Amino acid sequence: MKINKFFLNLLFLTIILVVIELTSATIIYLKENKVSFLFKPFSKISKNFQQKQEVFLVNWDTNKDRFVPGNYSHEKYGKKINYKINSKGFRGNEFSFKKKVKNRIIAFGGSTTIGLGSEINQTYPKNLEDKLKKKDFDVEVLNFGLPAKSLNFIRELYFKEAFNYEPDIIIIYSNRNPTMYDSIGTKIMIDERLDNDKIIRINLILMDNVMTFRLLYKAYRKIINLTIKSDKIISPYKDDIKHNVFYFTDQYYETLNEIINFSKKNSTKVVLVKQAFFFNPPIQKKLRSYDLKESVEVLKNLKKDNIDQLNYHDSFWSVTNVVLNKTMDKFKNHQNVIIVDPIEALLNSKENFTDFVHLSPRGNTILADKISDKIKSILNK
Repeated sequence: MKINKFFLNLLFLTIILVVIELTSATIIYLKENKVSFLFKPFSKISKNFQQKQEVFLVNWDTNKDRFVPGNYSHEKYGKKINYKINSKGFRGNEFSFKKKVKNRIIAFGGSTTIGLGSEINQTYPKNLEDKLKKKDFDVEVLNFGLPAKSLNFIRELYFKEAFNYEPDIIIIYSNRNPTMYDSIGTKIMIDERLDNDKIIRINLILMDNVMTFRLLYKAYRKIINLTIKSDKIISPYKDDIKHNVFYFTDQYYETLNEIINFSKKNSTKVVLVKQAFFFNPPIQKKLRSYDLKESVEVLKNLKKDNIDQLNYHDSFWSVTNVVLNKTMDKFKNHQNVIIVDPIEALLNSKENFTDFVHLSPRGNTILADKISDKIKSILNK
């Protein structure tokens, strides 16, 4: 009798938990189009992946937040671009889970890393691999670039999955997307970051699969967010979208710092690559002459004090670009970090860009050269 009562209570509790999870999952799905472990077997793969200005005619797996494997192509910049997506959902040829080379490098980033407008051999990760192999390094460079994905996404991808591939080096080329996506909304306290890597990974897995946990954690973050004071910067696209200055003074640095510390524990070197935008190189050079504190002050007053010869859109991206690039310099003396600055070389010619931010095949070659020069001394032959 007692056993039956126990199982009845357990069944009742299970039903309550399932109802709560279904309710939470519905709320999250409506708000974020994200599915819990209960819904994943029934969710659909989207037909294509879209950005604000680019369209990748590549199927997107919403469960894995990754491309669907296959061969694709699309028209970009007046030419047909072919995309091979491997079984792991990344651009490029298949690679093994187990490392079979002396030097495994993972390149993280957005559409520049994946190679928007470039054939696979013209992307900077493949270019980098080819250059290092010609110098007799036993190396592979895995392209983990995914378009419209920010530094927060890179952090999650690294902690949940990519570290399992045991990279010797990771490269992070992520500046514009963190500004676009991470600096809007909830701010993260510096002391909120956890030091225990296992707890961080468990937290990320729960956030990804259990929507009740996700909902409660997001509510907690919003409450904490109210205690953080931050100036706001109006978006160059919509006046009702505002970016937190706190992200540029604290949060971007803390996210990088967490990635760097995690990498050090796993004997992985971190290469931080400064990103170049092409608007008005002389004006941008002047902006780069300011120190970080001065750059943040310019950013705070940007709406009322526009920069000469630049409209608000170009001013916004030029200054946020400078601030995040200079934030990387805080790690210049870190023993586990290498900083690569290709900006001057890239801004020598508009031909290095396809637009104000994406690199052309020629720009990708320059970027690969700069990274190669910096990291070859730490590679094994």
